[in-house]
Amino acid sequence: MEHVMLTNPAYFDPQAPFYPIPGGFPPGFPGGPMPFFPPTPTSSNMQFPDTTVKSGSEFGDTPPSSGSSSNTRKRNFKSPEDEKRFRVSHRILHSTALLIFLSNKSSLYIIDCLIYLVDQYRMKRARNNEAAKKSRKSRKEKETGLMEENNLLKQELTNLRAHYEQQLMLKDHEINRLQGQLASYSIPFQSNQENVDPLGMGDAKSTVFQAFSNSMNLNSR
Repeated sequence: MEHVMLTNPAYFDPQAPFYPIPGGFPPGFPGGPMPFFPPTPTSSNMQFPDTTVKSGSEFGDTPPSSGSSSNTRKRNFKSPEDEKRFRVSHRILHSTALLIFLSNKSSLYIIDCLIYLVDQYRMKRARNNEAAKKSRKSRKEKETGLMEENNLLKQELTNLRAHYEQQLMLKDHEINRLQGQLASYSIPFQSNQENVDPLGMGDAKSTVFQAFSNSMNLNSR
């Protein structure tokens, strides 16, 4: 399942003033802050640790008058250096609290991004493995098909070669037979000149048979 980034209400508070999405989550979105994460101060009631100096401290604050609150009281510092040190320490405390708060948020955001990246990497690896399997399967099928075609072609060529070899053997056998017959016909005219010539061709008949025999020998070569 695809991981949802930046939309998990367990990680982000919709009321936070620095929330990245204006307006927060849509109505009816389930969830809330995680148990280990402290509630986020709202913009209308932003509360940080109280760093105000109480009465009787080393800075020599005067006690508040009757009817005045601690927020409206005035402080009397012994020197400008004391006031400057107080302002700096006050800002440092506020900045530290804000950094701690932001670090918690950013840590959860980074973890969320890492989970998303891990899920994407795993899904990509799964797709690559599946594609590789399909590629190997198709390549194997192609190789098998080529081997089958090569075997069929080789078998056809073997059969054709055997057929022509048989035809050549028959042709050689026939040539040898014809040459034997021609030799038997031509021998009497060469060995026995007194033999009766029924056709009246004489030596011309022997010459014709000899020429035919020579032509057959040339064809056989």
